[in-house]
Amino acid sequence: MNYRKLRSTVALESSAYFRKRILRARDPVRSLRRGKERIYANAQMSSRLIRKYCDLGTEAEHLLEPRAHIAEAIQHRRLDRTF
Repeated sequence: MNYRKLRSTVALESSAYFRKRILRARDPVRSLRRGKERIYANAQMSSRLIRKYCDLGTEAEHLLEPRAHIAEAIQHRRLDRTF
């Protein structure tokens, strides 16, 4: 998100529109709770369900990928120190 938009004091969306967006975002969660999976917490989700319900999109993937590599390198470094 653009920093200036984030810091702006001008309302970008009405409360009613924002509420609709929130309710629409909750629909997949409700289906997980009612469905055969009976998922109530993110920790219960398998990798298949995460891929199905938590699509990041291209822009988010590009942001996340280099940071994931850094986190992996740090983890390996910790293991090297441990053993």
